[in-house]
Amino acid sequence: MKFLARFFSTILHPLFMPYYGITLIFIFSYMQIYPAQIKLTVALSILGLTGLLPGIGIFALYKFKQIQSVGLNNRKERLIPYLITVISYGSGAFFLYKVGMPYWVLAFVGGGILALLIDMAVNFGWKISAHMTGIGGLIGLALALSTIQSIFPQTLLVGLILGAGILGTSRIYLDRHTFWQVIAGVLNGMVCVYWAILLTIRYL
Repeated sequence: MKFLARFFSTILHPLFMPYYGITLIFIFSYMQIYPAQIKLTVALSILGLTGLLPGIGIFALYKFKQIQSVGLNNRKERLIPYLITVISYGSGAFFLYKVGMPYWVLAFVGGGILALLIDMAVNFGWKISAHMTGIGGLIGLALALSTIQSIFPQTLLVGLILGAGILGTSRIYLDRHTFWQVIAGVLNGMVCVYWAILLTIRYL
């Protein structure tokens, strides 16, 4: 059971969420008509900028004994990794802007940055779940897609909710978070991403 909990915590790590989100956008939105080469290039670039680079930074902190674990289990050690991740997400948003992605796609990453900043602020006094913030952002994306296009991605939304349930259970089972830290994380990510996309569509 512990192996499964760690497995889901790894594949649903916050650093992978921008990549997953961009991939879902290319599959479930009108952007599915983009050429395969463009979609692959953009998705892999986002994986490198928002996943690989901050992952290397956090691993370096661990190797230089600035943090006790790459899992960041100690709340007081999370500030610098949060900053690294926010900067990496920002670089991902800038890349999407430079390659001409629609503003609402940038808003998906921007909503993730806002959610991370909230996590970082809350972290000074309470250990909110960054894992759940990440998958909550994907749920917010799915809800936003149902608003900006006529086809409701029901299968996607159900799958993400089930994934969030599995991930939340895993984090609690591993004693990384409490029930309310899990709930707070998923709500933070969902609300920030959903409204970032909707407000961008309305005003930009």
